[in-house]
Amino acid sequence: MGFIRGGLLFIVCILLLLSLLIGNAFLVLSSSLEYENVQEKLNPVIKEIIYGEVDVSKMQDSFDVMKKYCAEGNTQVIIKEEDYDLTIPCEDILTGTPESVLDSQVDKFIQENYYKNYNCTFIQCFKENSVPFFLISEMTKNYIKSKFYYIMVVSFVLLFLMFFLIEDKRNVLIILGILLVLSSLPLMKLSAFSSIGPNEFSSQIFSLFFEQAHKIFLWVFVIGLLIFGLGIGLRFWNPEKARKIFERKTFNKKKKTS
Repeated sequence: MGFIRGGLLFIVCILLLLSLLIGNAFLVLSSSLEYENVQEKLNPVIKEIIYGEVDVSKMQDSFDVMKKYCAEGNTQVIIKEEDYDLTIPCEDILTGTPESVLDSQVDKFIQENYYKNYNCTFIQCFKENSVPFFLISEMTKNYIKSKFYYIMVVSFVLLFLMFFLIEDKRNVLIILGILLVLSSLPLMKLSAFSSIGPNEFSSQIFSLFFEQAHKIFLWVFVIGLLIFGLGIGLRFWNPEKARKIFERKTFNKKKKTS
């Protein structure tokens, strides 16, 4: 019976470690796809693309003309390039500079694509979009976050099973702490993925998905150490001895006051 119990415990611990590894990966991806992080990392990349396709010098030369055009009551200016059409509200032109106008367009482009309502499932979007902007969107973040919550439910179920399979319940915290620390270690190497890609542009995009890897590693690693330390502390804690010490101190206190 003990052999069977030990075998089941080993299997549950392995499954729990796998679920923690997957959960950490989902947490890294969903955290990295928060809008603030996407906007910060994607801004220079998109700006480089736009500046490469829009003739900025020509735009600077004609900026006064665009201002005059807007002052006549028009609401927007459309700059047509070979592969890219840039629509600029006249409000931005009348109150800004050529550089600030392009910068604002980059911010709007990122925001619109991040919060865009993609009328497709996550899998369908791969088939329907030649340029997968949906991967860097709120939809993808929420999809990954839902998978993270699912994995956490599985982890709690496995932890519940582990609790009943372990004879000395104090060891639950020790084992859980060790598993959390082990599951955090691969996150240290995720930054290496930032160099993957055929060119610098694709590498920058790919690295965005792992931007929060180091931060999540520290969280999980520290939490694992704290839980492990608490489990070790409980093994050395004697409740009977603690009760006697408390009763002795209470008795001495009452004796002094009387």
